[in-house]
Amino acid sequence: MENKTPEQVKQQAQRLINEAPMRWVEATATILVVVGIFAFLGKFLDNQFSTSPWLFIGGIVIAFPISQYIIYKRLKNRFKL
Repeated sequence: MENKTPEQVKQQAQRLINEAPMRWVEATATILVVVGIFAFLGKFLDNQFSTSPWLFIGGIVIAFPISQYIIYKRLKNRFKL
């Protein structure tokens, strides 16, 4: 573990603060895309199998943990956790 001066720590903290809005946008877009894909797939399968609205709801329920996992992996890679 490297020793950082207080100035280096302050600069790193400021950089993270400046990046925060873009990270929120990226996370929101990830959630919307994944949920949208799974909702569309669920709706399509509901129409094929006449199970409305169960596969649509199931697709949305499955999409949230998947999107959270994708966000976690991106953050893990970004911050080297």
